[in-house]
Amino acid sequence: MINNLDPIAFHVLGFDIYWYGIFYGFSFLICSLMMGYFLNLEVIEAEQTSFNNKHSISILNGKYGDRLLIFLVLSVILGSRLGYTVFYAPHWFQKDILHIFNTRNGGLSLHGGLIGGFIGILLFSLYVLSNSKYRYYKVILRHRNNKFISDICCSKSLLASLLLTFSISDAIAIFCPIGLLLGRISNFINGELYGTVTELPIGIIFAKVDSFPRHPSQIYEAILEGIVLLFITTNLAKNTKILSFHGMISGITLVFYSIFRYLCEFLRAPLDGHVEFMNRFITKGQSLSVYSLCVGGGVILFSMLLKFLTRYSKK
Repeated sequence: MINNLDPIAFHVLGFDIYWYGIFYGFSFLICSLMMGYFLNLEVIEAEQTSFNNKHSISILNGKYGDRLLIFLVLSVILGSRLGYTVFYAPHWFQKDILHIFNTRNGGLSLHGGLIGGFIGILLFSLYVLSNSKYRYYKVILRHRNNKFISDICCSKSLLASLLLTFSISDAIAIFCPIGLLLGRISNFINGELYGTVTELPIGIIFAKVDSFPRHPSQIYEAILEGIVLLFITTNLAKNTKILSFHGMISGITLVFYSIFRYLCEFLRAPLDGHVEFMNRFITKGQSLSVYSLCVGGGVILFSMLLKFLTRYSKK
């Protein structure tokens, strides 16, 4: 099989519209719709802990759902671009700093996007709570069938922001493998991040590179990071006990993504500038995956600490 696909989907007013950009947009749209359909995340505000005169805010739907999407799009794209610059092209800071913002020349880092996305969610949570005139909050997470998951009361503090941040990140983590799947498919269409040379029947010739059959590493990652990870996250989401640990699904998702990415890097060709060998042992992507694996484990432990703090705050 020969991969000679055109990365440009169509043209509009002289501008090239790439499949990568289309899939990126669809990723945000599909994930936001799926979150709002399957989960209901509310912040209940009140002046007293009795919550008599309360006010409810729906986070994943309505105007706040739209604003969350804007925060996510901007933070993920900015984080992806800056992450690529820091991790893979630091010379841009010295050579031409404006090149960092020229996204049409490509160069996005998934690890950078994860960092940017989390910062965006945290800023959104602070934005929601800063606009409130109330003192006490309940962060309520339910399945759309109203199956109860979590109901935590806390005062206006960093704890409230963290609870809301990790509740949102958990909702996103459940469906983010859809974005990973579409992203890897677009990598395959672009003929980038291709694999090492192979004699196996599964080998694909990337016409833009050379005439040797190579591992379709993008497809491997699409299967593991997309399909398999989506199966894991959606099944975890059915467990209300796991969802009651705010941040648990986010941490587990990051751990599995890091493992899958680390394994697939063994079959990704080191010819691309995206894959630089560090100390001749592991690739740049693998080293970043080790860090993200540790962060994922830390998030899991932190979610347990949050559970303890919220229980303590009720006493």
